[in-house]
Amino acid sequence: MAKKLTEHLEELPAERKAILNRLRRAEGQLRGIQRMIIEDRPCVEVLDSVIRCKKGDATDMCGNCKKQPIQLH
Repeated sequence: MAKKLTEHLEELPAERKAILNRLRRAEGQLRGIQRMIIEDRPCVEVLDSVIRCKKGDATDMCGNCKKQPIQLH
């Protein structure tokens, strides 16, 4: 039987685990922004969240990739 995704995660090197954690954090932030839009929150609050998400780990991760690309095998 095929391995579950969580089983694959245990085998990954630490740097890939860190990247996936950052992606999960960004995913959570984007879900929060979606929820804010659905709840018709003020534009200022939504934009503030967008800016924080954009400045967060996802941007940092891209900067790190420029310095040292991820090696996929």
